[in-house]
Amino acid sequence: MQRIMKQMRAYSREKHPVSLLAAIGLSVLLGGAVAAPVSARAEQSAGALVEEIESGPKGIAQFDNLRAGQTVDLRPNGHAVISYLDNCSRETITGGLVKIGKTESTVEGGQVSRETVDCGTRQLALSGDSQDQSATVVFRPLPTVPSLSPFIIADKASKVTLTRTDKEVAPIVVPLKKGRADLQAAGIKLQPGGVYQVTAGKRKTTIMIDPAAKPGETPLLRRLVKL
Repeated sequence: MQRIMKQMRAYSREKHPVSLLAAIGLSVLLGGAVAAPVSARAEQSAGALVEEIESGPKGIAQFDNLRAGQTVDLRPNGHAVISYLDNCSRETITGGLVKIGKTESTVEGGQVSRETVDCGTRQLALSGDSQDQSATVVFRPLPTVPSLSPFIIADKASKVTLTRTDKEVAPIVVPLKKGRADLQAAGIKLQPGGVYQVTAGKRKTTIMIDPAAKPGETPLLRRLVKL
């Protein structure tokens, strides 16, 4: 156990400040018992999100969620960019009748191009020596956002608060429109390497901004933080 604790302290000094470790959270599991973190929400399809829309039907606007089976009429020359959150697929559609699916759209009478965006968040994880059966040390994963300006989804909330947990600075409060906040469009840049608690109502999560993140436009799917 002493050897494991020494490894923890060395890891903290070399790569992460102590305050960051506090933000991540630490579980010490003794006697070989393992307890995996469980999401508070049941797994369900995240659906599709309208990134852009021009000359589309009334009632559908930018950043709206779309459900499977829903149709979007872009005839004759409408334009839309639709992102599927589950599989990181991004569609650019011109014209036609669009039917939303679970992983991609069906387009009749229009043109569609698809790309897969690298939207997987990198996670920090550390475990103790697997050969030491007397104790296992586990850091809970910390999502790392590769952008200075996340796109935040928090349905039914009116504002989101971003609070640094690794440094004492004033919190950033951003109003939500239809449960969305695009920090890139708002010109808000977080600090590279900063650890933030993101809170909307009773929901909260902790993220880290990639230390290598730089200013500039980043695809929405790569910036997504959903509460």
